[in-house]
Amino acid sequence: MLTYEQVLQQAITLHRAGQLQEAERLYRAILQALPHHPNANHNLGLLALITNAPTVALPLFKRALDADPSIEQFWLSYVQALIGAGQLTQAEQLLGAAPCNTGSPSTVDSPLFYTLLASPMKWTNWPVCLSRAAGMKRLLR
Repeated sequence: MLTYEQVLQQAITLHRAGQLQEAERLYRAILQALPHHPNANHNLGLLALITNAPTVALPLFKRALDADPSIEQFWLSYVQALIGAGQLTQAEQLLGAAPCNTGSPSTVDSPLFYTLLASPMKWTNWPVCLSRAAGMKRLLR
């Protein structure tokens, strides 16, 4: 019998190979047993984004982020889905709660930074660590 982590690895392999329906089936099987599994929630959310369904992805990304807020990609995916769903105020509020150092040596080197540069957000109520990003965005406009 396979462990949940082995099933997750199979799902990721299928996901990368473009076999999205089979990957979705495996992610859902994991979530049926472990509803708060961060990677299964996150990856199922990514599948929802691929099918242009950001509102379907939102609760999945929220569960992933709630389960493990130390993963920068979970923050990034959730913010991207909020922006895609037109929920800019919520995206900005989420960013206000984001930790400044989630593993990247520099905020400007972070994938989150580049997402922010491309976003239509207003740049208010942001943590101080993102003020440099805000200044750069103003210069680019």
